[in-house]
Amino acid sequence: MVELEYVQCDLCGKNLTKFLFAVRSEVCPSEKFNIVKCVNCGLIYVNPRPSRSSILNYYKEEICKPAHTDGDSIRRFKAAFLKLLRDFDIWAVESFGKPPAKILDVGCGDGEYLKKLKNLGFETYGVDINPRAVEVARRKGLNVFLGELHEAKYPDNFFDVIILKDVLEHVHSPTSVLEEAFRILKPGGILKVGGPSFGVEARMSSRFWSLLNVPQHLYFFTPQTLSLLVRKAGFSIERVVHQPSGAALLKSICKMVSIEPSILEKNLYLKYTIQAPFELLSSFLCKTQLGSSAMTIIARKRGKE
Repeated sequence: MVELEYVQCDLCGKNLTKFLFAVRSEVCPSEKFNIVKCVNCGLIYVNPRPSRSSILNYYKEEICKPAHTDGDSIRRFKAAFLKLLRDFDIWAVESFGKPPAKILDVGCGDGEYLKKLKNLGFETYGVDINPRAVEVARRKGLNVFLGELHEAKYPDNFFDVIILKDVLEHVHSPTSVLEEAFRILKPGGILKVGGPSFGVEARMSSRFWSLLNVPQHLYFFTPQTLSLLVRKAGFSIERVVHQPSGAALLKSICKMVSIEPSILEKNLYLKYTIQAPFELLSSFLCKTQLGSSAMTIIARKRGKE
């Protein structure tokens, strides 16, 4: 039986919330979860939520996916597109520190990203809670810890770069994770934290927002609330990058009009033809600062390097 717990706001510690909406779990459609907003600081989160001992019941074995069943041309297209995104991301990390800088990827999955960084000459470390993913990563020769970040007990001031990509929305206490990251990051080191952004797309879509994914996602950050969390942990923010996603916007609209988004996956040409105007709309929302599908915050641990 799943154990639920009521929690206070992880950002400000207050216990006064406003109910926004309820949403069904995609993993367990018979279960609904309440999305609430802290009246004091604006943090949006699931309350009540599954306890730490219950949350893994909602996770499928998704991190190490088997080969896709798409046709060869679709696989090649996806692989090329994903490679482009990863290469850009690697370039960004490389601009923060040169090999052999120590890089920690929290929530590293099967280590595909870490392997690329290692091949570039970085000293890489990873953390993940998925045993199967960690096993695959270790077979690649990667140094990956199985468990939560605080359990790894890394030394103080150890890493040059820490990556928390699509992680904080999953954890029970983002504040605790960021404080631990601050402890183990070197003075002058870079923190890169990112994930879904609860902006205008989310507000328009409400319970149909494609990036809700409850209760795997326990928190839903705006640029303001994520910035407050990062600063609360002691970091100095250097910039906030807003990232559009026409795919996420299209999926939200499909859910709003009761169209199964997976239908588009069966026809790649149709999918990207329909998706094109949504990519433009999502980019427009980003450029006008009305909102975005995702965001990344680049922050630094100030102090003597």
